Amino acid sequence: MTLAHEGLSFITRGVQHNLDLWYLIQELAEVRWYQADSTIIPKKELYLVKDGIVQLDLSFHDRRKPLSIFGKNTVFGEMELFSLDSEFSLSCRTITPAIILVWEADLVYELIRIYPALSFHLLNALLNKMRLLTSQAEAVTQLDTNQRLRTLFIYLANQLGTFKGPDCVEIPVSLTQNQLAELTSSSQASIKRIYQTLKSQGTIKKKSGTYHVKINQLLKF
Repeated sequence: MTLAHEGLSFITRGVQHNLDLWYLIQELAEVRWYQADSTIIPKKELYLVKDGIVQLDLSFHDRRKPLSIFGKNTVFGEMELFSLDSEFSLSCRTITPAIILVWEADLVYELIRIYPALSFHLLNALLNKMRLLTSQAEAVTQLDTNQRLRTLFIYLANQLGTFKGPDCVEIPVSLTQNQLAELTSSSQASIKRIYQTLKSQGTIKKKSGTYHVKINQLLKF
């Protein structure tokens, strides 16, 4: 019996005992540990960020577009699992040390066969990435650099942030100005100028590898 079949038998027994399905699926995953600034090129596998912060980049032919920064419970690799000869590819770079859960393709396909609802969750993850890419493309044409940088920090606060006061959110990540420029499709010079303005206004503070942002001030485009 293959490892996948052993795992599926384990799931079947678990469901019969009313155990949590998602917990059991996680038990089938291979656990991988990555240092900060590690690159992951997805193969025929499904990945989930168990802990840590990563940046996902979308490549089309020879062009690379940073998608965004993501935290715990982010799924990636679904594009490679379900796309045949796709011109798009996804890569991942760890911003912080990260723990990634990995499922081999054959196991994922078998899980989908037994639990079809899983395919809808994976499709939704893929569609959310496409929506994010579309919204970024729209932002480039409709928002100026100041608005794009503010929108990025609002997104990061929503994805990764923890409230430290009525209007203060801590974002546990530190990005270079080059990364901020890439994520907002802006020039480094423009980002540096606008970032310094937000910093002098007290809207953004950077300390000990984190950002402290004031959401109400960020929303004042």
